[in-house]
Amino acid sequence: MERTGKDPSAYIELLPAERREEMSRLDALISARMEGHSRALWAGTFWGGTEQTIRVLFLIGPLNLRSRRAVEKIGGVAVGSRVDAGGRESIVYQITPTAARPALLWSPSNIRSDFPS
Repeated sequence: MERTGKDPSAYIELLPAERREEMSRLDALISARMEGHSRALWAGTFWGGTEQTIRVLFLIGPLNLRSRRAVEKIGGVAVGSRVDAGGRESIVYQITPTAARPALLWSPSNIRSDFPS
């Protein structure tokens, strides 16, 4: 993956109408949270183009509908649930390379390690 130097807003405008609306809303949410950080569009072969089994797991509270919907929009699929040591239930979402949707990313060099989560 490489930073393209292209304008993320221009990329969003070229998407089909149904994807453009979703991506615009997602971009606005992320931009609000990452205020003060530059936006970047990344493209290219991920992980050198080799066939690898890579997945990302998200543990989200069952009542946290906003986060659940956001993860679903980027290709997350609910694959089960789990209960932690404190007795709290989480829905387990998984994203695999084949299920992942294109997304806007911020350059890691632009994100402070002390940025509050």
